[in-house]
Amino acid sequence: MLTNENSAAAREIDSRSSEYGNSVVASAVSPKKAKSFLDVAAFKTAKAQNRDLSSGKFRQSGYPVKKPGSRDFFRVHPSGEHRLYGVTVLEDDEHVIHIVQANYVLPEDMERFAFNVTIFTCVTHKGVAFLWYIKESANEWSRSAYAVAKMATSQWVRTRPNMAASSYDTENAPEELSSLEPVWPELSFQEILNSAFEGRIVDSDDYPLIRQLQGRA
Repeated sequence: MLTNENSAAAREIDSRSSEYGNSVVASAVSPKKAKSFLDVAAFKTAKAQNRDLSSGKFRQSGYPVKKPGSRDFFRVHPSGEHRLYGVTVLEDDEHVIHIVQANYVLPEDMERFAFNVTIFTCVTHKGVAFLWYIKESANEWSRSAYAVAKMATSQWVRTRPNMAASSYDTENAPEELSSLEPVWPELSFQEILNSAFEGRIVDSDDYPLIRQLQGRA
């Protein structure tokens, strides 16, 4: 049962609610929220957990085919089972790579658009796996890329193009990252390859990119 004092307080809240809305009631009955502050120790703990590349609970479902970006450190899988040499590819207008099926012979007029690459399995320091293709060529860019790939089999590296030298500059990883080993996908190279090139396997004369390059589409 409400006392006279409690009844008066309740009537006062009701009166204010009618005039100003429910926000007065909320402020009157809700406990005061504690002021947020930044905990340095918590930041350091979170950072350490984020750098543990094996702690992820999600499985990567897609594998991009690309060159290493200039923002990420990366590693190249050291096993010869996780790379492929002499792969013929075609590039579309968006600079997306399409792989030519091994048992498919390109029409003669398409040979000038094709080139061979080596494909490496890689992973960034953020735990994202991807396929890196390097054009099989004698030019300085290709030679430099192969040198970087060899280096990245045993250490974390980051690259950026050096236009004046027609090659890639490399940056060594900080000690904190250098001590971590890469975590590779729990998939075979064949599974990664098929996932990465799904929908981009050139296997017949009627393949859309072939038709486009021949002017038939």
